[in-house]
Amino acid sequence: MVTSHGASEEETEGLLPWSERPEDFWDRPEGNWGDAPSSDAVLDARRHANSCYRLGAFALDIKQAGLAANWLHAAMKEDHPGAWFQTAVVVARRGPAVFGDKASDCIR
Repeated sequence: MVTSHGASEEETEGLLPWSERPEDFWDRPEGNWGDAPSSDAVLDARRHANSCYRLGAFALDIKQAGLAANWLHAAMKEDHPGAWFQTAVVVARRGPAVFGDKASDCIR
């Protein structure tokens, strides 16, 4: 089976303890980045983005850079600041090909 972010069950099996990961500076479940959320829908999208960020950061910690890239990309869609930061780490480790030739320019 493949998840909504393109990861197989085998890839996500080791991610169960992600919720036990200690919070970090970028973990912002209340969606407090950018302008204040203008609606409940925006806040829900930011909460989802934060969950994707946490999964991506955990995947990066366990050296699953490809899986991390998938989750972080989902968080970046909502401009999660930690996702942008962690994606720079993924690009540094795997090279720009993980997001395409223009990834390094985008991250800068």
